Amino acid sequence: MSAERLWGVRQSEQEIHTNILPQNGDMVGAALRYVKLGLSVIPVYGKTPPKLFRWKTYQQRLPTREEITHWFTVKYPNANIAIITGHVSGIIALDVDNPVALRDRHLPITPAQFTGRMCADGRPGRHYIFSHPGGVAYKTLADIEGTNSGLDIRADGGYIVVWPSIHLDTGRQYMWSDELSPWNVEPADVPSWLVPFLQIQSAFSQHTFSSAKGHDNAPSHLESAGEEATYNIIRSFLLSKYSDEVVAHKLMAALGIPAVQIEKPFCCILPGHEEMSPSAALYKCDPNHNGPGLIIYRDFHERVVVRGGEKGDGQAVYTLPEIYARVRSGGRIIKPLSPQQLAVWSIRALAEIGEVVLPELPTVALDDGVSKSVSKLYNGFTLLARIDRYRGTEHSPFSWSFAATWCDMGERQAGEAMRELLMSGHIIKTTAGAEKTKRYYGRELSYFMLGTKHEVLRRLRR
Repeated sequence: MSAERLWGVRQSEQEIHTNILPQNGDMVGAALRYVKLGLSVIPVYGKTPPKLFRWKTYQQRLPTREEITHWFTVKYPNANIAIITGHVSGIIALDVDNPVALRDRHLPITPAQFTGRMCADGRPGRHYIFSHPGGVAYKTLADIEGTNSGLDIRADGGYIVVWPSIHLDTGRQYMWSDELSPWNVEPADVPSWLVPFLQIQSAFSQHTFSSAKGHDNAPSHLESAGEEATYNIIRSFLLSKYSDEVVAHKLMAALGIPAVQIEKPFCCILPGHEEMSPSAALYKCDPNHNGPGLIIYRDFHERVVVRGGEKGDGQAVYTLPEIYARVRSGGRIIKPLSPQQLAVWSIRALAEIGEVVLPELPTVALDDGVSKSVSKLYNGFTLLARIDRYRGTEHSPFSWSFAATWCDMGERQAGEAMRELLMSGHIIKTTAGAEKTKRYYGRELSYFMLGTKHEVLRRLRR
């Protein structure tokens, strides 16, 4: 449904005012009705919380009946009501002060209200309420399409003033439509055109993921999104996957620990730590303090450096992709993964357990007489190329040191195998992407791609 049809913007002012809930000054009753829907409410003066009012508490929990009654009858009797957006209420709001910006854009049936503010064209502003996608915290953003665009996103850390509040400047009441109030319709999913504007607040284990383009099983809405938007969407997708206990169980089973349970110790699977006694465990982080409820791996073998330079008993904490990378590399990975490496290892792990399906790429058969190391490296690079194609690029950085860890082989072996594959044309070097990598990571990397049958035959004729 178009925005104009949903809101009936061609209605007269009188028609708009007759299609609302009955006006009601009972703030306590209204606030309790919102809380009953699972929405967290706070008092606001105009559009601002009272001074010294610690409203961040209610970004984590709903207020009690006693708190609401005290606010609106004793402490802040003249206050308006605001709903906190974000994960606590399970909603995201689109705040519209420029209805023209929604022309020809699809809007699903979803709760919506007229705000007390009047737009430049004389029509009231609007709030559209959508279901919070979950998994991560999303930023509250102003003017998402540029200065004075009149489109704001109210997400985690934000709020919207709601019925039966009165706008401080215009004296007009915020009003839900009878047919589009939160008591009549459930919040719809965020429409596809709005998804690219969502930006997540938290990082994945202090790393970031590269941009991506969608495939059949990838996060939705990637094909039409720009680079920054796809960066946010793929990162959000991976965050949600590695916060899922089912994914954690499948991944640990693939690494040799079936039926693992959260907070139940098991034998550490890191190379060099093999033993018979439990020495590691999985934990689910608090979603409010350490990412979106990420599941982490704690290794009880590790000793950490404490103040004074002495070593004390401690435990190393890893993300699941880091554990997967250390195991599949045969213990060759010791240093923390770079953002680029974390991204590809994360997707490789999900592909192995069937959580994503990578696109197929054409390859050229190797000669029967090639060494095992050449075959192993070619298969490894093909897997990397499929992952990068899944993320939206046709060219892959592939240094000898990374190739050694990626393919679980010695660095010298990797270098010799790479030279042989470059000479045969099964892998070809390209400069595409080098400038972008230099801009993002401060140095230029060598990029490669799979060679074609024509290229292999051309090299063979030399």
